[in-house]
Amino acid sequence: MVVNGGALRKKVEAAILVGGKSKRIGTNKSFLHFKNSCMLDAVHSRLCCVFDEIFLVANASFPCNNINIRCISDVFPEKGPLGGIYTALEHANSDYVFVFACDMPFLSTQLITWMIDRVEGSYDVVAPFFRGRAEPLHALYSKSAAEKIRNAINKSELSVHALLEKLSTQYISEEEIAPFGDNMFFNINTPGDYEKALAILENVKN
Repeated sequence: MVVNGGALRKKVEAAILVGGKSKRIGTNKSFLHFKNSCMLDAVHSRLCCVFDEIFLVANASFPCNNINIRCISDVFPEKGPLGGIYTALEHANSDYVFVFACDMPFLSTQLITWMIDRVEGSYDVVAPFFRGRAEPLHALYSKSAAEKIRNAINKSELSVHALLEKLSTQYISEEEIAPFGDNMFFNINTPGDYEKALAILENVKN
């Protein structure tokens, strides 16, 4: 996707962080059944409404050969989401990357498009604020932030929220995102979360 950002036109790609096997769920959350397919397919199809270029960032155990999406191996395995964000920025051919966690199935394409329209060249990150905290895995990162993120990883400073405080971050308030709904940031970490997600999906159908 190419957008106007001030006087500049900025290309934006999307990176889906798929991670590995979830200890609490017992499988990779990307392949949980969802919408007659799986979580990854559902998320990818939604992102295709916004982005022309989408790729995955995965660890070594992820079956990239079985996926019809460009798949990048994590440059910093076992370093959590921060390693995935860095990998996305290093491999992107765009000014900004929308980094998204695969376990948030109710993403709003309208919100993502609105966030992209807010991009300004002076910021490293554009991140929404929801229920008192930032959402770093539903955020836009400038490629220029890659070196700062790499430095943080090399110092074992792996908290994404702490990094946002050090980077030049444009926070989007809860009031601003409220019109886009209230399930966009629902993420699946436990079997109970998965059951709740299926219930939300059923309610949407009805």
